[in-house]
Amino acid sequence: MSTALYTEHLAHVLRGTETALATSGFEAAVFPYGSYRSKSRYDDQDFPFRAAPHAEYVLPLGEPDAVLVVRPGKAPALFRRAQTSFWEKPAPFAHGWMLESFEVRTFDDAETLLAAVVTLAGEKAAVVGEDATVARRFPNEHRDPTAVVTALHELRTRKTAWEIEALAVAGARAAAGHRAVAEAFFAGRRSELDLHLVYLAATAQDDSETPYKNIVALGRNASILHHIAYGRTATEDRSLLVDAGAPHAGYGSDITRTWVRRDRAGAAAAWADLVGAIDRMQLALIAAATPGVDYEALHDSCHQQLATILVEHRLAKGAPEALVRSGVTRAFFPHGLGHHLGLQTHDVAGKPRPPRPENRYLRNTRTIENGQVFTIEPGLYFIEALLEPLRKTPAGEQVLWAEVERLSPFGGVRIEDNIAIVEGAPRNLTRSAIPQGDGSGL
Repeated sequence: MSTALYTEHLAHVLRGTETALATSGFEAAVFPYGSYRSKSRYDDQDFPFRAAPHAEYVLPLGEPDAVLVVRPGKAPALFRRAQTSFWEKPAPFAHGWMLESFEVRTFDDAETLLAAVVTLAGEKAAVVGEDATVARRFPNEHRDPTAVVTALHELRTRKTAWEIEALAVAGARAAAGHRAVAEAFFAGRRSELDLHLVYLAATAQDDSETPYKNIVALGRNASILHHIAYGRTATEDRSLLVDAGAPHAGYGSDITRTWVRRDRAGAAAAWADLVGAIDRMQLALIAAATPGVDYEALHDSCHQQLATILVEHRLAKGAPEALVRSGVTRAFFPHGLGHHLGLQTHDVAGKPRPPRPENRYLRNTRTIENGQVFTIEPGLYFIEALLEPLRKTPAGEQVLWAEVERLSPFGGVRIEDNIAIVEGAPRNLTRSAIPQGDGSGL
């Protein structure tokens, strides 16, 4: 990763933070990375550590008990704990060269560290983050002040060149896992747990490091949008859906691919044709994602195109517009087209206004702008909990239920890429590293 790009990124973040402070009446910002959290108050086990995104935005340190202090016109200060525990050792910081831009102070104990943070930050500091130990050192009105938090979240909606590069690296890392899982799937019978472990090995990450819990679904399980209860036994299922990402420098990718072991003329061949149709639709939606386009309008366009696919593949009949109007397409595609992506899988400030009621699960309602990074992830699923009520309505007469029953064992298809808007055009951060097509081969 380029040191020059990170230097530009840091300058951008510091300028934005200083503006947020100035307009809110604060003179410093305190960003705690957070601490380990107990899994339960009934035992002494902790969750794996996850650093607070507000601190990671400045410096992707990923270290517990550290605190950043940003003051206008001065070098940002990093407060760290000396690593003296004999119980465990944190992974070394992979980007040590970044620390050259910071005033680094190391302390032997938490109390001394926190006292130094309060002294340096001063009486007009805003503390942004969930670490209660740090927050308690500041007045209530200084903890997560709405004006500061809103301004910082808005700043994060437009990624710097360094952030986009970090997301591209994260995408390439995840793509290696998707390729490995597809190869294992096509090689023969495997369980969902087997394939999940193949993914972790290929991406060189532990389960706790993934940006979100991997979704690995064979057959009918692909109709469960967030299937994470992996089957332990190998099956004869001919379809596989994998929704999994990987981290880099605090940023995480989010990629979905759908695979099928095609037969010559049976249901698997029809399913592969359907996967190919969703793939072509997804690429068309990406091409249409340009500055000035309302993302909810893009979501609406997806439903229109999906209706056409339902008719062309003999899953429904009638005019495509009628299938959208009656709600049929929403029974097959209930979730939103995508979401903002960055330090968080569902990154902040992607929904400045609520979507229309029929699009209630849509997580992105912004107008597309240069610098945004978001996912495009259309899908088509056979979800019995949604299809069964549809059967009982007049709209259900538009569905060709025999073909639905024939293809239901394949579960569902979802295709997801990570898109950056750069110089007025969509840049696909993932597609070149892991193609899709009709899902019947690599």
